[in-house]
Amino acid sequence: MDLQATILAVATPPGQSTRGMVRVAGPKTIELVNSILESPLEGTGGVFPVRLGVETLRLPALAIVFTEERGPIGQPVVELWLPGHPDLLHRVLNLLLAKGTTLDVRMASPGEFTARAWMLGRMNLTQAEGVGLLVSAEYATAVRAAHKLLAGGPGQRLKDLREQILDLLSALEAGIDFSDQEDVRFMAVDQVQSTLASIHLSLTDFRARGVPLERFSGAPRVVVVGPPNAGKSTLCNALLSGERFLTAPVEGTTRDAVATPWSLDAPGGQIEAILVDSPGVFDNQHAVNLGSTNLSNQASHRHVEVLESAAVVLSCYPAGAVASGDSVDDHRFIRVQTKIDLVNEPTNQVFSGFSVSAQTGEGIDILKESILKHLMHADDRSVDGVALRQSHWSSIDQGLQALEAAKDLAQQDPCPDELICEALLLARHALDEILGDRDPEAVFDRVFSSFCIGK
Repeated sequence: MDLQATILAVATPPGQSTRGMVRVAGPKTIELVNSILESPLEGTGGVFPVRLGVETLRLPALAIVFTEERGPIGQPVVELWLPGHPDLLHRVLNLLLAKGTTLDVRMASPGEFTARAWMLGRMNLTQAEGVGLLVSAEYATAVRAAHKLLAGGPGQRLKDLREQILDLLSALEAGIDFSDQEDVRFMAVDQVQSTLASIHLSLTDFRARGVPLERFSGAPRVVVVGPPNAGKSTLCNALLSGERFLTAPVEGTTRDAVATPWSLDAPGGQIEAILVDSPGVFDNQHAVNLGSTNLSNQASHRHVEVLESAAVVLSCYPAGAVASGDSVDDHRFIRVQTKIDLVNEPTNQVFSGFSVSAQTGEGIDILKESILKHLMHADDRSVDGVALRQSHWSSIDQGLQALEAAKDLAQQDPCPDELICEALLLARHALDEILGDRDPEAVFDRVFSSFCIGK
């Protein structure tokens, strides 16, 4: 990326609005903007009323000036706020491009403003990804998750872990330099072991607190799971108050995840969600007994993807059957006992959840209220709200494997410092991948190319 070019773009959404904004950034920003103003800006930071004075284009505007030292991207930035007519904004844009023919001025590429902020050290990669999530956010859960990423907490925690790895690595390498002197060791073996255990535990906790990025994409999903013939499709129809899903007494009627839009009445307006009916498969990853494995080869992979992206999971089993999955510690799960109208005598089984009958409607309204509460507060309980891409999960797992190998090596006698250093380097490189410190071009292609122009 050429950081010496001055870039510009319309940075407000397309269409008419009360106000629109043209953003300019780069070394020649002030000189370029002054070329279309009646009175020039001095280059100091602040908010200034200005007036465009080019040819027939003479109108007031507001200029917000950010200096290189205190600006958001590490370069001078000017935001010109104008009446929000699309033709006017693009006319100003074309005027700036025409005036900048000798100043190395060009249109910004998608995400380039944010990419410059990352490359010039104004934000870490997770904050930059927060910008992308915020731009594409359609629902409150995505907005709040984006703000948490923008706050920089996830990236800072990973940086802290990387610093701990580097500190341990430097201490071990210093000891290796004096390996010819048997009485010299910069760090005791038990200290090496405890430090490795602490770093491994912290990264494991970070992974456990992560949330798949897909969970913040689009409307929140309510996924219904359970063994075959648990009444999942019938329950979905009862929740929707209509016949949307195919039902039959034959096991395996639902062969794949089937989704439909669902509007729930909530205080202040409706909440839009997606209700997903899933096939009966056994899910080892989530420790939920979903019954028969007959459909596993066809549906288990898809089922795991659907579960990962769910905001709420209704874990169903028919009344009178043996419940399972009690050990799952996941705030998204709501346990539902179905077909209670078919049980003539009460059972002694202890049950914590909701008992419903899709045929008679018993318990359906109470279950809806619980689902609504989960949806309204799902983002508050989504752990840290740390949205992780698939590549993040892979890098974290590589780091954990490397740290696990280092822990095992540290248990040997004598302690093989050289091999531990190799494992620590692999762990460090894994965190570098997430923080974007290894291959900037690959990061740009993966992250910033998905942004819109002007961000």
